Parts: sequence; structure tokens; C-alpha cells
Amino acid sequence: MRIGINALLVSAAQSYRNAGISRYTLGLLRALNSAESTHEYSVFVSTPEAAKQVPITPSSGVVVVGRRLTHPARRVLWEQVRFAGEIRTRGLQLLHAPMNILPARLPCPGIITIHDLAFLRFPQFFRPTRRAYQQFFTPRSARRAALIIAVSEHTRQDIIELLNIPEERVRVIYPILEERLRLPCSAETIQAFRQRQQLPEHFILFLATLEPRKNIPRLLEAYRLLKEETHLPHTLVLAGAKGWYAQTLEQQVHTLGIQNDVRFVGYVPEDEKMLWYHTADLFVYPSLYEGFGLPVAEAMACGLPVVTSNASSLPEVVGDDGAFGERAALMANPNDIESLARTMQQGLCNNALRQQCRIRGLGRSQRFAPAPVARQIMQAYQDAVSGTL
Repeated sequence: MRIGINALLVSAAQSYRNAGISRYTLGLLRALNSAESTHEYSVFVSTPEAAKQVPITPSSGVVVVGRRLTHPARRVLWEQVRFAGEIRTRGLQLLHAPMNILPARLPCPGIITIHDLAFLRFPQFFRPTRRAYQQFFTPRSARRAALIIAVSEHTRQDIIELLNIPEERVRVIYPILEERLRLPCSAETIQAFRQRQQLPEHFILFLATLEPRKNIPRLLEAYRLLKEETHLPHTLVLAGAKGWYAQTLEQQVHTLGIQNDVRFVGYVPEDEKMLWYHTADLFVYPSLYEGFGLPVAEAMACGLPVVTSNASSLPEVVGDDGAFGERAALMANPNDIESLARTMQQGLCNNALRQQCRIRGLGRSQRFAPAPVARQIMQAYQDAVSGTL
């Protein structure tokens, strides 16, 4: 089968653009190219730099569409007007868009991956243009897609409820967790990284793009409460691309009087992530809403104890002692500052609980290994083309 993959959001930039959907798409491409398959892939990217990140095999090829498409409006126009012609010219039998949106005139079956519907659940967290784009194109693409991949059961239920899509057309396939994250780090490597980054001996880590739905203001308040009540020696490190929201957080840090205990380190390159996870004492991710929450899975794969929210998909990622298995992380109400502070204290001070989280987290992360996920993706491709859903 000849399959096209829209990878126009894959980026080589050392910024927030090289996160989220960019990382999801690259993980997908690597897994597909390492799996045994007779499929041929045409991967559409916008720049030569992005093309260098895409794995190449005899059964795959990269199409560099043009650097101009890094501009969002030009990319959208090309996707909606010219993409269909590329699909016809190359004789593609299926298009996978790992980013919610299909071309308007699609000459073959299409699959979309929907990561979340935050633009419907929390529209106030989005800038007007981005919100309008998603609210216009995503429902229309979902109705035309032969199959929709949801990155969690929580997202699947949102799609069924909010977009009114028949449940048989929505399939849960988890994102891929890179195998390198499970590799051990030596004590010498960790110490050298600590010295290079001038990190304290003890710190709590948050790592994700700094944006409102990540609930960082409540994390800062919970951290201050913990410092006041326990004289906690740990620094709070906020790692993630600094966008328009970072200034608001920096102002809050000064208002709370914790500017000497909180450190903003900016964007973290992918090849450094595991070092941050291995060096920290605790990972805290109190997000209000996640389609999946990949940083939580990454931290667990590195053996780092995790505190996260009991909201949206996050209980599903870490296990909830029920349908999803043994709980591999500590969870708190993301709207309750005291609950978050107490749970963080447990994650730092209860050694038996920390060890339990490490063991369960390592086991839990294996659920997101590349090989089984790639098999599910290829089955979805086959089913979408054959109409077997």
C-alpha cells in the first residue's frame, strides 16, 4: 500500500515547535520504518532540516514541500488546496494526518490522529486564531476520516461526545515512547550533567511547554506552601519552551517570594530529556487537561517518581488500580493546592512509596513501546482502506 503521512509540523527548531505533534510524528515514523511491512511511505515535510530527522528506508521517501509552509497560514492553504494534487500525482492509497486535519478534497481514504479536544473543553486557553482554526477544521476532518486514532480512551470519549462521531470509527492507539528513555544513566553521567547545568543536589522537575492548561500557577502555590511548612531543601525547576505565558509565571514567582527557589531553564533538547529525568528527585505534572500526557510516561520510563493530576487522561497513563492496572504514580486534585502540596511531600519523603513508583513506573512505560504500537497503526491503515472497522 502507498501511504502518505503529513509531517509538515515536524520541526528541527530548538523550540516549542519541536515538541508535541512534531515528536509524536517522528516517533510514529521511526516505529513504522523499523517494523516489517510491505507498505511504501511518502512523508511530506516543509524544510530540508526537518527532512534530515525523518528515517529513510527503501520503502519510504521524503517530499520537501517548501520552507514557506513553516508559516501557519501558508501551510493551511497548501494542505487544503494543493495537497490533494500531490496525493493524486503520487498515487497514494491512504493519507495519515497526525495533526487533526485532512485536506478538503481528499482523493483517497484518510486517517487523523486527534491528540485532545482542549480547544473545545478549555477554549479560553487558546489564542483566537488557533482556536478558530481547530474549531473549524477538526470537526469537518473527523466526519470525513475513514478512521480516527485517539491517543487515549479519555480522548476517544471526548471525540464521541463532542464531535458526535460513531464509536466504531474511533480507535485508541497510544503514542510511542522512545526506547532510549529506558536506557540506564551512569552516576558519572548524571553528576557531569548536574555540574554542567549548575543544578542543586535536590530538585523537583516540571518539563513541558509552559502554557495555561499545565496548571503551573497552582504548582507554584503548592511549592511555596511546602517550603513554608516543611523547609523543603528542593529547588523547583520549570523546564520547557518559554512562550508568551512565561512572563506571567515569572511575575507570579516574584509575587510569591520564591524567586530564589524557582529556576526557569527554557527549552530542553530531546537528547537531554532523559538526563533531566534521571537527575531530579521528583517529577510533578499537575495538568488540568491532557489528551495523553507523554512527559509523565517519559519520567516513569526513566525511573523517576511522579506526581500528577487525577484529571482527564492522566489516571489512564499511570494506572488507576482498576481497568488500567496498578497505579504507577501519585495523583492529586489539580484544583486543590493543599492536596498537591501533600502529595508532593509524600513523593519526596516516603521512601517506600518512591521505590514502589519507580518499579511500577518502569513496568507501566513498557505499554507504550514502539513495536506493538506500530503493529496497531499498520492494522488501522489496512482497516481504513478496506473499510473493515
